[in-house]
Amino acid sequence: MSNYNNYGLFERYLDKVKTTTISKFGSLGKLQVFLRHMAEQGNVLLAVKNSEGLKLSPLEIAKLIKADRYLAKAVVLAQDYAAEVVEAVLYDRAINGYEEITFDKDGNCVARKRKYCSKSLLEYLKANSPKYCSSKNNNLAKKSKAKRGATEHGAALQPLKTNTIPSFEVESYEIDAG
Repeated sequence: MSNYNNYGLFERYLDKVKTTTISKFGSLGKLQVFLRHMAEQGNVLLAVKNSEGLKLSPLEIAKLIKADRYLAKAVVLAQDYAAEVVEAVLYDRAINGYEEITFDKDGNCVARKRKYCSKSLLEYLKANSPKYCSSKNNNLAKKSKAKRGATEHGAALQPLKTNTIPSFEVESYEIDAG
């Protein structure tokens, strides 16, 4: 149906997106481009900025996402995909490291250093391995879950809904090439 990258990722939802939503984007193609940028950047603001010809503001898109559940599902899918890419980069930097190149004033390479990021690996393990989850984190998660199910002044608290990609602090260490 389309030649846009990652279209298959959203296919099951795009067929159900409201025609009014598609018309506000301008066309199905522009919506697909927006979703592709969402999958690449994981952020509505950046996706809007990089979607050429899109005449909607991030606020207008946020309203459309809230009003159209199938668009919302596609956006969440795009954000999940972007988070997996970020996770893969963190893992790669921790295991394989990355090269830092130093150039002189003439643009000639004068040094190459392989750096590793152990904090990235630790964060990856905390997120993906029960063995590395601290009991403090588990207790906080249990308390948070209990709070969401509790009532306050007779009204039930709603589960937190976030469509953001987690941010990571990255710390690098130099390996001695000795």
